[in-house]
Amino acid sequence: MKKTTLPKKSSQHKQKQNPGQILPLVLIITTCLITVIIIFIGKNTLSTNESRTSFIGQLAASSGRQIKGEKENRTNILLLGIGGEGHDGAQLTDTIIVISIKHDQKNKKISLISIPRDLYVNLKDQGSAKINNIYSLDKNNNDQQKSNLISKVISDITGLPIHYYIQVDFEGFKKAIDTLGGIDIKIEKSFYDPMYPTENFGYQTITFDQGDTHMDGDLALKYARSRHGIVIDDSGGFEASDVARSKRQQQILFAAKEKAISLNTIINPKKINELLGILGDHVRTNLKLWEIIQMTDVIRNIQTSEIKNNVIDDSPDGLLYSSNTPDGSFIFLPKSNNFLEIHNFCQNLFEEESSEQESVNLEILNGTANPGLASKAVSTMTYENINITNISNADTSDYKKTVIYDYSNNTKPKIIKFLKNRFNAKVVKSQDQPESSPDITLIIGKNFLKLPIYEY
Repeated sequence: MKKTTLPKKSSQHKQKQNPGQILPLVLIITTCLITVIIIFIGKNTLSTNESRTSFIGQLAASSGRQIKGEKENRTNILLLGIGGEGHDGAQLTDTIIVISIKHDQKNKKISLISIPRDLYVNLKDQGSAKINNIYSLDKNNNDQQKSNLISKVISDITGLPIHYYIQVDFEGFKKAIDTLGGIDIKIEKSFYDPMYPTENFGYQTITFDQGDTHMDGDLALKYARSRHGIVIDDSGGFEASDVARSKRQQQILFAAKEKAISLNTIINPKKINELLGILGDHVRTNLKLWEIIQMTDVIRNIQTSEIKNNVIDDSPDGLLYSSNTPDGSFIFLPKSNNFLEIHNFCQNLFEEESSEQESVNLEILNGTANPGLASKAVSTMTYENINITNISNADTSDYKKTVIYDYSNNTKPKIIKFLKNRFNAKVVKSQDQPESSPDITLIIGKNFLKLPIYEY
């Protein structure tokens, strides 16, 4: 019988961690959450004559309630940055980050998954497209429906349920910085960009000098968006890469966060009302006020050492490779020709590395009237040390949902979790082991046909 193997997770995709960038990335999350809190406070909680007490009352009201995913010990938030009206590529998704929170009672953790905007995906109704183009393709729906659609696509790519989304556009952030009185940034390298886009879709040259700089919203936006920076001092380095650009964005969000959560801003009703008027049309989320309060509290209490930054990319040990479309557009594609390896990587972000490898004897049965599904399921077994002992049909063909029968007395938890996530299956513990003596029997149900297994 077939034994499937895959290189160990550690060699499959290394987590890219830059200690200097981890904390600013968390502040991106916090800034977005604080921004949305300000909007909710302005609409629902404070008037110009109310005090800090009302906001504290909202904090108390959220106590004891669980956010989505908390019961399952993992909450996933999709952070989206778009250009917005008046910018080139107004409906293109410029930033895509999945924030995954593990609700461990003793040691809460966060993993950030950055997804490149040039990742190529198959959309059932619109054909294939870069993931950052989904908004512009979806012309018939409103912003919430578009956010729901991209959340669904990101869920298909990562294999993770997306519980919440936060969408912020450039204009809202620029105006918010002006309302806060600007921000102070320490520019590390002098550089210029001769191809910064103008509002009339032309180009202009912008220059940034090394050192401490006070930035208004317009300058901060240019500093964050510059994509063709050329270093002009002797410090070396490269300012045209996405890595350099991300670092500048994190600098700006850190400074904005410091202003946004300062005591004078949070409890100043006038400032809140100003921010409300500015940001109301520039931030979209499906988070409710009490959920935002809970989320902010969770993030605030997580230790920096428990935050991991992960990039899905085309590095030598990455999960993607670069290619081109027939018309010459640059794209990324998954190395495995589907997203199953990315599923496995994302679903196991919080798993501890172990020198002991689980092994399992697995029986796969087709529980539907559709021929060949058990054999097709074998091709999805991108997990180490699964020994497939039997492939055949189940006794009946009326299984609507895939079922896992566990005869291992709960001694194979990682593989059970992998199978459950991969096949959206129900787990049944059983002592009535069949004559073929597998550790686990997997009976494929009709829901297998709806799994997001993309082939290129």
